[in-house]
Amino acid sequence: MKNFIEEIENQTKVSEHDISDILRKYVPENDVIPFELHAEALAFGFVENLSGEKNEWNTYYKPMIVWKNDDGSITESPSIAQVNQDILNYWHKRKDESRNPLLKARYCGLIWDFTKSVTNNNPEYKVGISYVESLINTVENRLFHYEIELVIKIKRAVNVACSLNQPELIEKAKKITVELEEEFSKNEKNNLWGFSFDYLLGNKRIVLTSEEELGIINKLHVRFNKLSSKDNLNPWDAEYAAKRLCDYYKKKNRTDIIKEIMLQLGAAFELKEADSSAMQISSWLRHLYKVYTNYGLNEEVKNLLRRLQELGPKINDELSLTESSFNIPKEKMDGFVDLMTTESKTEIINNIINRFIPKKDEVRERMFEMAKKTPFNYIVPITLQDAKGRVVATIGSLEDDIDGRLIMELSEDLSYEAIFLRHVFYKITSSKLLDTNDILEFIEKSPVFEESRLKIIARGLDAYFSDDLIVAIHLLIPQIEEAIRNLIEMSGGIIFKAARDKGGFQLKTFNELLGDEIVKMVFNEDIQIYLRVLFTDQRGWNIRNDVCHGICDINSFTYQSIERIIHILMILGVLRKK
Repeated sequence: MKNFIEEIENQTKVSEHDISDILRKYVPENDVIPFELHAEALAFGFVENLSGEKNEWNTYYKPMIVWKNDDGSITESPSIAQVNQDILNYWHKRKDESRNPLLKARYCGLIWDFTKSVTNNNPEYKVGISYVESLINTVENRLFHYEIELVIKIKRAVNVACSLNQPELIEKAKKITVELEEEFSKNEKNNLWGFSFDYLLGNKRIVLTSEEELGIINKLHVRFNKLSSKDNLNPWDAEYAAKRLCDYYKKKNRTDIIKEIMLQLGAAFELKEADSSAMQISSWLRHLYKVYTNYGLNEEVKNLLRRLQELGPKINDELSLTESSFNIPKEKMDGFVDLMTTESKTEIINNIINRFIPKKDEVRERMFEMAKKTPFNYIVPITLQDAKGRVVATIGSLEDDIDGRLIMELSEDLSYEAIFLRHVFYKITSSKLLDTNDILEFIEKSPVFEESRLKIIARGLDAYFSDDLIVAIHLLIPQIEEAIRNLIEMSGGIIFKAARDKGGFQLKTFNELLGDEIVKMVFNEDIQIYLRVLFTDQRGWNIRNDVCHGICDINSFTYQSIERIIHILMILGVLRKK
């Protein structure tokens, strides 16, 4: 321990992670770790919660690794459960012994952070003061390899000093923050700027003179002007400065300056367009749309939308077709179809209902398994476009947008399963195993279909059996929407909502109906999400919206779509009133 302590005390350019690596050299081979070594391993095993998100401990320090066990329990390494009074006492001893500000800051920080959780008592006030002083000393002496680590430490110093309400420490932390950014601004490559604005402006506990405040803002203006100029063009970095400046001027009601900054940012992106593809430009314009909207540039937003419309066809021209194929032996497909269609008419319908309902949990599990094998596919965001190249939805990474990824996976699953559904329906129609009357006889017992609506459904089914898919799809979708509305109303749900600016009421949209808890209760979550993917979610098939809003072209009216619609009719047909 003496050798270890001496080695780490003499480190002048190091991080806590480096110290953890040094410590491993001293771990005995028999794995019997002395108490002191165990306490040091804990001290440098925890990592800082840089994201700011609350963890289960509600602490600044968190475990380096967290994983889920097969039984659903969580394992943390290291864990706060390993910290007890003896460990805290050892860290107290080390903070008093240590000559190195970096080490002292770590021991003080852990005591300050964990004492309440471990002992249910507040830490000593002087530990917090020592913590901030050590962080400031660490930054002043530049004890880290990487400049970003200095920024992290000064941020923590500012926050803790403010929580202690120590004017002298706050003033010192403020001064170091400004000096650090001034030093970093001379290095164009490190991209570390703006933290003076982030940590100091708007912090009610920090008093800035008019000169100090103006100095921070002027530096941001200089940075923004440089990054949005043709010679040093970097609109993405310029945006970081622009947003900070606009947030500042928003509080001062300076909409004129905000508009000027935003238009300058838009012009910077336009300078990048000359050598860029339509797809890239569309991505930038969609991003600018969000930024402009956030800062109230409503007229400029209209111009962006107009440009996005114009880009649609050009984007489609840039896309290339990617195909993949697989083989299903004919005897296997024939065996599957025979299994589905060799019983009575009612049993054939029940077979179709049960076989072709997607299972959300199965798809979700498969999605996570595939993400392990091909992680890149689940990291890159996905943009979905319609036939005219218009962006209709974006899906984030698996980590950021699980719901969007699941909708997309379910949508693709429906397309794959449609191959089998098509063969089943082809056998039904070619061998005349079912007709309009058979399906009507099955669904007419369901209370969600009013008698007068059955005639419309009959016309739609007749059109399907006559291969008139356009008529069939247009007639059947609205009857399914009405059936869902009837289901909710019969079950005591609410199908109305207040009409905006009209003083009356209007029917809820189909998507709002499908999100109703009654739909989930009557069916299950699998069918509820199936209905959403099929009819109203832009990340899925979205048939209802595309058909009813006239977005579908002639090639969109397919057997794949109509046979899924008939499948839903059959599912609704099993309902009975209690």
